[in-house]
Amino acid sequence: MLNLYRISVFFLMLIYSAPIISAEEENLEFTNWINETKNYFINFKSVSGNFTQIDNIGNISKGTFWISGKNEVAFYYNSPSETTIIYKEGYLFFKERESDDFQKYKIDNNPIFQLLDKQSNIDKHLKNGVVDNNIVLFKINLNKASDRNTLSVVIDFPKPKLRQWKFIDQQKKETNIFFSKINHLKDISDDYFDTK
Repeated sequence: MLNLYRISVFFLMLIYSAPIISAEEENLEFTNWINETKNYFINFKSVSGNFTQIDNIGNISKGTFWISGKNEVAFYYNSPSETTIIYKEGYLFFKERESDDFQKYKIDNNPIFQLLDKQSNIDKHLKNGVVDNNIVLFKINLNKASDRNTLSVVIDFPKPKLRQWKFIDQQKKETNIFFSKINHLKDISDDYFDTK
């Protein structure tokens, strides 16, 4: 009888200790992902790739993007729109195909800038990330009282790679951008970010 009791206690200890070890391993893996993701974005400069955008009414656009080491981001849209959007120095520059000049808009507290700013501390956003199999979703929300001006980012897990972001602007319009064929380049021409 005593042996049966010992065996039962042993199996109960095994059953209840297994999830603790598993949770510790998951926490360690997530902590490693946070550190790797911070380094990923610190080194996310001189980058180019393709994007597919779905706007708030379901229109689909495609194009090429560039990100410089100076936190400048340029989106060049393919035909038929052939629009150019450039984020730099706290401004959004917008030019349609038929226009010769860029329209310029001041942007305050943009979460895209916070994501790409090498001086920014994105730890607090990464720590609140939600793991779903091989991806993590985290949000950069600069106004806790509202979903406006929020960037939701999807990154691979456990090896970080940018896959998608969803931006909700001041008018609560939602834009999803899916990234592909991301390449790190030695240098990117300043011409991609020229707004004159």
